[in-house]
Amino acid sequence: MSQEQFINEEKAPEQAWAGTGAAQDEVVAVKAEEGDPAPEGAVAEPARARTKPKRPVYREGVDFDPAFLVPAEADELFALMRSQPFADNRVSYGPQVFPAPRRSNAWRDRYAWATNPQPEPTAIRSLRLRLSERYGVPFNSVQCNWHEGSSEVRAHDDPYRVVAMVRLGVTRTFEVGEQRRNGGGNFRPYPMPHGSLITFLSGGLAHRMFADPTAGDCVSLVFRLVTTPQTVASWHDKPTYSRTRGAHRRLYDAAVSEYREARAKAPESAKAHESPSTTGANNWTR
Repeated sequence: MSQEQFINEEKAPEQAWAGTGAAQDEVVAVKAEEGDPAPEGAVAEPARARTKPKRPVYREGVDFDPAFLVPAEADELFALMRSQPFADNRVSYGPQVFPAPRRSNAWRDRYAWATNPQPEPTAIRSLRLRLSERYGVPFNSVQCNWHEGSSEVRAHDDPYRVVAMVRLGVTRTFEVGEQRRNGGGNFRPYPMPHGSLITFLSGGLAHRMFADPTAGDCVSLVFRLVTTPQTVASWHDKPTYSRTRGAHRRLYDAAVSEYREARAKAPESAKAHESPSTTGANNWTR
């Protein structure tokens, strides 16, 4: 992977996203299976299919800011995370991607067990809106993972578009590789100190973290825009894999376009106080 494919400098919000593309498509609906959970806040299928919405333009590569939060902000947020009710090293706010089936959680009610959803604290909401503005994506989901020194993250990738992660606690090295379609190799290390930010601007980037028994604790806060097809068990069904992924991409693009259009029209004085204005993207905040 060439050096140019990685973006390693902080951009202002208006630089991070601008304009929309000319490519067009239709939105299709995917029905949840009977008995599937219906988390609040996921970007859902519209009552009527939208006709050929414009597809938004996204940046590519990685955005890395080792000092995204000032020390006082990072310390306050880390203290907040220590007070949260982690279960199995996880706590989450908002809709979550349905957990992949494993022997340890292979039942249809595993959603709540594996994601541990909780009411969103004010500080987390503020950070979520701040990142939404930075990237022009109405994030509606926060997944928090507590890592001890022995914790590792096996190489994997998120299926589509922008995923932001804020790291709190001790410095751990996160590695990011190529697109899976290109082999997923050529990993590049990103040492992530307390208060750092790394964002995958394009889906499919492989990433991982090796265990370090000498390291202390840290927390990763992962911000996503989650759509309804992702929140049900059928998300992992191979027979409908292409259809559900296609529906997710269309709903995702429609939500991003709606958010960017609303932000472009909003007065500058109001933007700092507004939530992401997209269908179903912020209804779960308590």
